[in-house]
Amino acid sequence: DHAAAADLLRQGIELAPGWPPFYFHLGDALRQAGDKDAAAAAFRDYLARDPADAMGASVKLSLIGAAPVPETMPEEYV
Repeated sequence: DHAAAADLLRQGIELAPGWPPFYFHLGDALRQAGDKDAAAAAFRDYLARDPADAMGASVKLSLIGAAPVPETMPEEYV
């Protein structure tokens, strides 16, 4: 249940708002729940906290059509 997972991740964000993986996983749960706009916002929130993009949020953004396809994968992600 991706919507329920998103709710739990939001609760985690309330407890630890500075932990970037919460935002990435929230974006992925929202993407799988079909809410691409909210997923894009969560992936962008992740990137604001981890500009090196160790989890590949820029790739996810391109997969949902919210950003152009990157020329290369983020070095930290690879």
